[in-house]
Amino acid sequence: MAQLMEMGWEADSTSLRYSHGARPEAGKNRAIAEWPTASGPVDYALFVGLICVGVIEAKREALDVPGVLVQARRYAQDIKLDPENLHADAPWTHGLENPFRVPFIFATNSRPYVRQWKNKSGIWHCDMRQASNKPDAISQWFSPQDLLQKLKTNVDATAKGLAEDSFGKGKLRPYQEEAVYSIEEAISKGQKDILISMATGTGKTRTAIALMYRLLKHSRFHRILFLVDRRALGKQTEDALETTELEGLLNFAQIYGVAGLGQKLPEAEQRVQVATVQSMIARIEGEEDVSARPTPGTYDCIIVDEAHRGYTLDADLKESEISFRSLEDYQSAYRQVLDYFDAVRIALTATPALHTREIFGHPVYHYGYRQAVIEGYLIDHLPPRRITTALAEAGIHFDGGEEVEILDRKTGQLDLFELPDDVELDYDLAQFNSKVYSENFNRAVCQALAREIPPSKPGKTLIFAARDDMADDIVRLLVEELQDEYGIDEVPAAMVQKITGKTDKPQDHILRFKNDALPKYVVTVDLLTTGIDVPSICNLVFMRRVKSRILYDQMIGRATRLCPDIGKEHFKIYDAVDVYAELQEMSDMRPVVTKPDLSLGQLVTDLFNAPDDEDRDWVAGAGYRQNAQSGRSYR
Repeated sequence: MAQLMEMGWEADSTSLRYSHGARPEAGKNRAIAEWPTASGPVDYALFVGLICVGVIEAKREALDVPGVLVQARRYAQDIKLDPENLHADAPWTHGLENPFRVPFIFATNSRPYVRQWKNKSGIWHCDMRQASNKPDAISQWFSPQDLLQKLKTNVDATAKGLAEDSFGKGKLRPYQEEAVYSIEEAISKGQKDILISMATGTGKTRTAIALMYRLLKHSRFHRILFLVDRRALGKQTEDALETTELEGLLNFAQIYGVAGLGQKLPEAEQRVQVATVQSMIARIEGEEDVSARPTPGTYDCIIVDEAHRGYTLDADLKESEISFRSLEDYQSAYRQVLDYFDAVRIALTATPALHTREIFGHPVYHYGYRQAVIEGYLIDHLPPRRITTALAEAGIHFDGGEEVEILDRKTGQLDLFELPDDVELDYDLAQFNSKVYSENFNRAVCQALAREIPPSKPGKTLIFAARDDMADDIVRLLVEELQDEYGIDEVPAAMVQKITGKTDKPQDHILRFKNDALPKYVVTVDLLTTGIDVPSICNLVFMRRVKSRILYDQMIGRATRLCPDIGKEHFKIYDAVDVYAELQEMSDMRPVVTKPDLSLGQLVTDLFNAPDDEDRDWVAGAGYRQNAQSGRSYR
């Protein structure tokens, strides 16, 4: 019972025993052993003050724990309590002749929780207030405050309030409202693991903020943990919470207090905490002061941003900020956080994969890149521009081959939820990327970029390098080639910059890249591959290969956002390593319109020649998207 005592309970099976005179007392939180019931004594009865909030049945290690809950369930019905020891809402009948007199039941065999042996380990529990609640396991006991907080939540009342609450005109895009409604419906059905997939640039953070506001407003959850995998994403979320206006011109952080990245535990009035997976593991596992650790009920909802997290497969290319060196390493820590808290888990991803679905189940809502492009919320891209001379300069050759089309040509959709992230390669990725790290290769690419993307052209350019020192060389060579191409005596120092994990104060540089005129060209390794919002990026340059299709899609997603201020109608991909040809078959990030400059006359001809209604609808859809992108309207 040492764990119970750590969580703030008085527990001693010898001195705190019913037969020895132990009874509940006001102001005391007690686990009293051998409490009487009509069908025999229960191992422990939990009292918060005078109120009995739960019963515990403890059995030897060899037994499966869920089966013990059946006995605890009986004790919760048969327990002998005076009226002053019953909760105000008791009993919970559920149509039973013998109703439940306590709200929570627990069973344990004292084995530490191990997910692989879930039925034979951990602390199993169930909330008996609703007949539909299902038992589950946690690794640590609830604190008395955790259970009191649970008792304040009225699930039926909150579901009714959410169903009756509209968003208000224009606050969210239609697909964002659909995503929120889908999540709320899943919660109302008792689903604890919820996955939604929305393409990069479609506003997952804005959607999540609206969702959190509604869930807190209607008291469905007490406190929400917004979990990220790197500090830059956490800082971006904190900024969004402080600037997103909701009601009465107040922003989210003004309505509901927010605990930031640097805060270990939230204050009582703070309803949201932003934290990294790494920091949360340190608080759960590494904090010596028990009182400074979060309890399993500290958060009753977890929103996982960038839940795919499959790009750790390219671990040899990671920035120093990322401490996990393999997918298994990350997922082990990731699952520790998810399993520790008794919370509804809502996962947000732009790049679905098999390992994401295995954790969170099938998505309750999906809004893909191609659909967003067709509906005018994202920007399409031109077919990639290959810089083949660079590979020749580096002595790298690929056999030519036909492009393979596996997408449905009418819907453009590809089900990625059953595909693994790791792509089988017939070459060594590290060896390939080390080959491209050469002066000749880098200079050939920089010559092409200087010629194709002049500094005077609107928009910004993001270049993906294989290594940090390679990024330094690209900055130097691109400056030289810009000077040579345009006869510039001196390129401004801020024109071309490197932003990686080794850059001093990288977050400041990211903000300048987003908000200032300079830099125009930025070279990165992995720091800017995911979750970074710079709408003015019009050009992506691949100077490294990856084997993760998720990482690839994330990289493409850096340029998909609308940017009317610079007249952005599409973005371009410059591919110096043929990564597009390698991964195109398993990506949804492909052009919706493969020929954006196709004339209206040709579209009309295609429409006339289409053999059936289905083909005519498809041609009309392609024409609609093309005209919407150019700002033209035809009747």
